[in-house]
Amino acid sequence: MARILGTIAILVGVALLVLGIVSTQKTGEKVVGEMTGHYTNTTVWYIVGGVALIAGGFGLRRIK
Repeated sequence: MARILGTIAILVGVALLVLGIVSTQKTGEKVVGEMTGHYTNTTVWYIVGGVALIAGGFGLRRIK
């Protein structure tokens, strides 16, 4: 069961990470990035959440 949950977490994490990376390339995001030097909170949370889910998913897959 842990392997299945780990795999699902990895897949959702990859989707969130890709969504976050793609959103960094949008025009509005580039304008905010140029003005403030940071991405919007939504973009940052997509990237951070994706990385966390990927790491957690690999951790779950190692449980026997």
